[in-house]
Amino acid sequence: MNSIKLKSYAKINLSLKITGKREDGYHLLEMINETVSLHDDMVFKKINKGINLNCNIKIETEDNLVYKVAKYMFETFDIKGGIDIILDKTIPTGAGLGGGSSNCATTIMAINKLYDLNLTKEKMAKIGIRFGADVPYFIYESPAVVSGIGEIIEPFDYEPFFKVLIVKPKVSCNTREIFKNYKHTESDYKANELKTCLIIKNFDNISQNIVNSLENVAIKLYNEISKTKDSLYELGFDTVIMTGSGACVIALFNDDSKVEEAIKALEQKDFIDKVFVSHLVRMGK
Repeated sequence: MNSIKLKSYAKINLSLKITGKREDGYHLLEMINETVSLHDDMVFKKINKGINLNCNIKIETEDNLVYKVAKYMFETFDIKGGIDIILDKTIPTGAGLGGGSSNCATTIMAINKLYDLNLTKEKMAKIGIRFGADVPYFIYESPAVVSGIGEIIEPFDYEPFFKVLIVKPKVSCNTREIFKNYKHTESDYKANELKTCLIIKNFDNISQNIVNSLENVAIKLYNEISKTKDSLYELGFDTVIMTGSGACVIALFNDDSKVEEAIKALEQKDFIDKVFVSHLVRMGK
């Protein structure tokens, strides 16, 4: 195999609870993550030497996670040869959708396959955590309860029974700024309650079991997020929450009848940048 084309999927956080903080400053999390059909396209091709990265948007190549992880893998595993990478971005940045982390994880998996490294998911996840807390999740390609700083992955499965409206307001959140302004409050929230709702397909109770500890912080810094949430509620969506550290807001739905009109209404708002309709992704199914 000399080349491979892969979809690099976005993720959403159906819940994100901050449970504490480590001495090194990293926050401890308890999350339920899902993979959605919104994706970037990536093409990887073996070359004689070097690492080439070409993207459809302007990036600083050597600062990009894709370039960094490729360089790390070639050096660490003493890979003879090089790689040419084409990255076609669709996932918005500063959105809480993990686009950069997904691209990084996809690169790890592609190099592993192209160069027959035979790394396990656990070994690839350990590489990924060096480059970002969200990266290990994408290696496992499954809905999961994610804890620690993002390195503890507990995959589980259920049959998808809803779709996701992803709305990007005209702001991009700075993750470090959001976490810096977060002030911890105790909560008895347990991710397993949401996990149970998903497994038994209890759509009506999902809205009672979603949480994002970073949402109030982000809303104080970026009013457009609050306006986006309000607009979704006004359009009849009940299960609405910011994903990740923002700025995207997601609305879950299991009735397609109102979605087309909702998209038209949202696209007319002067504070809305992009609207995507996504379904949940199950790898290999």
